[in-house]
Amino acid sequence: MILIRDVNFKKKLQDLTPNFPFDPCEFIFERFYDSTNGVTYYPFYMRYPITDQNFFDAVDQKYLLQLRQKKIKPLMIMITECWELFFQSERTKLSPYQIIVNKFLENGITENEIYWIVNNIKIQKEIKQLREKGIMVKANFYHFNFFLQQQANIAKNFNSTTDIQYHFASLSQGNPRHHRYGITYGLYHYDLIKKGKVSLPAFKNFKYIGFISDPRLTLDTEHYLKRFTFYKNDLEEFKKILPLQLDNKIDQYSDYNYESILLKNVFINLANETHHPNDTIFITEKTFRSITHVKPFLINGDPGTIRYLKDLGFKTFDRWWDESYDDVEDDHSRIERVLKIINDICSQTLEQCMAIYKEMCPILEHNFFLLKKINQYKIFKDL
Repeated sequence: MILIRDVNFKKKLQDLTPNFPFDPCEFIFERFYDSTNGVTYYPFYMRYPITDQNFFDAVDQKYLLQLRQKKIKPLMIMITECWELFFQSERTKLSPYQIIVNKFLENGITENEIYWIVNNIKIQKEIKQLREKGIMVKANFYHFNFFLQQQANIAKNFNSTTDIQYHFASLSQGNPRHHRYGITYGLYHYDLIKKGKVSLPAFKNFKYIGFISDPRLTLDTEHYLKRFTFYKNDLEEFKKILPLQLDNKIDQYSDYNYESILLKNVFINLANETHHPNDTIFITEKTFRSITHVKPFLINGDPGTIRYLKDLGFKTFDRWWDESYDDVEDDHSRIERVLKIINDICSQTLEQCMAIYKEMCPILEHNFFLLKKINQYKIFKDL
């Protein structure tokens, strides 16, 4: 596979629409820009489906001509987010997939000429289900886990923890998400924040919008939090302590090179995933950095995540706590089970946590070296 490097595509795409539409994953594919063998593709790096603008306006005219002449092939790359491409929204009456395909058709490129790389683990299952309903998806889809490959590429040395000063880390300084507020509200309610490294933005009462089909997302944040069984009149007090920041600085460690600082002296990483409560499983660096930095983990994210990691060959920690939370579909019940595990961990002394950590080291070592061996680039032989 050979990729075209259109140096102006990123800037032009940014100028078309706000909220950073460019998928910042191009560094993962650096090896293909200087390649001399294989078919040549033009990569459309798109972080989310652009519905109101023509993203072809960002393409250099000489490459647009080559696309229309079939001299190069289009490669849609959407791997730092996980969108429901086939969900038809009420606003547009079209799915993101159809909106994007229509832009290609307008430029003389047929649906079956489009190659598409996504981070949706279940993409082939979704396509099969659509075909069973008589809905044909003609584009060529491939799954690529960007964050898994990112961490595999940066994993260096196996450095196990020798000094534990915190029972857990629960890091959520990124975008506000209901389940992140939920887990942190639980940590506050059970007086566990003082035993961990905890971050969370200021309280924001919002509803999810966009191409997401799950009806649970119609709740605003306030009503979401009130659905927990532990909900009491302490919710207003919880809001007042936000934001929670590490070292009183926001985004101090936003670069992944500083992740080791984030997890230093921590027993367990509670990974507060991006989480799309639907039938997808989306795992980011928030989970995989646990393996890179040799930490056991719990996951506040999509059900089935632990099962997926085991399918990849990773080992988890059901010897030490109940991982059946991974099978629980309901957000609130799943989070409450995770909170029980954290509560049990925090009931141990730091010395006891260190002893448990040493017991886990064979699993942590297995996971680390398995991660280092990950190589997803072989899928491009099929392109």
